[in-house]
Amino acid sequence: KKEKLGSAAVWTAVGDTVRFVRYREDQAALSIGRQANGFPPNFIHSIDAALLAGTVVRLRERGVRYVGTVHDAYLVLASQAPEVMRAVRAEAAAIFQVDLLSKLRSELQNDLGDRAVLPAPPEYGDFDSREVLRANHFVS
Repeated sequence: KKEKLGSAAVWTAVGDTVRFVRYREDQAALSIGRQANGFPPNFIHSIDAALLAGTVVRLRERGVRYVGTVHDAYLVLASQAPEVMRAVRAEAAAIFQVDLLSKLRSELQNDLGDRAVLPAPPEYGDFDSREVLRANHFVS
């Protein structure tokens, strides 16, 4: 695919001197297909990030001060691992008590207005997200 690049320039005054920078920028229109294909995984990644951030907040509230994270991995002292497991379970139970797909659909539909009608989310089963609070193998 050939990129559509345009030229642009910025002039900035720094003291008595004017600096000039020329650069190239992509002029291509957004790809609707790529946007549509990228949205679902990015939505899931945002939930993962919310789970991680909420878990770290819970750990701080519980006195765990040194937490490292890499994607969905939590790095703590071995003695604090049980507390991490409890915090991850509690945060997951809280996050998934909310009907995220219906909430997302509602927000998108409000933004789109009459330009599009989004389908209803699929029917859910009867799983209660609070069950993760008792799960032995939810976190490993």
